[in-house]
Amino acid sequence: MPPQTCIQLREYEMALAHTPVLLDELVELTVHEAEDRMPLEKGHAYVARGDHHLRVERTSGVLKCRVTQDELASGHRPSVDVLFESVARQVGPLRCVLAHSFGASMSLYAQRDWGLATDKLVLISSFEHCVWFTEAFGECMGLSSSVLEEVRQKLVERHCGRLNWSRLSVLDMLRDSQGQALVIHDEDDAEIPFEHGLALARVSPRTEFLATRGYGHHRVLRRNDVIRRIVQFISA
Repeated sequence: MPPQTCIQLREYEMALAHTPVLLDELVELTVHEAEDRMPLEKGHAYVARGDHHLRVERTSGVLKCRVTQDELASGHRPSVDVLFESVARQVGPLRCVLAHSFGASMSLYAQRDWGLATDKLVLISSFEHCVWFTEAFGECMGLSSSVLEEVRQKLVERHCGRLNWSRLSVLDMLRDSQGQALVIHDEDDAEIPFEHGLALARVSPRTEFLATRGYGHHRVLRRNDVIRRIVQFISA
């Protein structure tokens, strides 16, 4: 297993402070909060500190974490843009991006609008449009339509107008993607209906589909049969 690098996108340092401990209990990898110039080791994962960027650099042939507090990137610190750019620079182009739930849509968004270059995408438990996600969130939180629209507008302002909700169709972004994709969705997903995965699977001849049953929205990530299929897709 190659060295593992993780970034957790949260708004608050307090939330990030507990993330490594939580992840260390849930996964087989050894999880650390990244420290500046910490060497990357096989079988280990590294989580960005709150309000700090995480980069990867190579010094004397050794890959290391760089943890800095320079300016925001795409409105965020830490930012996945900063991490991916440094990984691509140090170890070569990304071969595949594996993303789950909301991360699937954001991976396609980064590919289309922010220059993320990768040959393959693995999209697990994704929805078909980001507006649907905001509506599901609003319903869960009991938000009125006017409040929800205000939330959307605040996000547009935060990203200096670069965020356009009408262009955040995951279906359209996947259709326009030039790479290969593997879409995985469980029939018993209680958070995002299975029909969303089916719709994504049908948009492009370059897209493969794996339907599962009984795993739900989260456990699908830990199933050996799913992991084997992902490895097969990436290795092909």
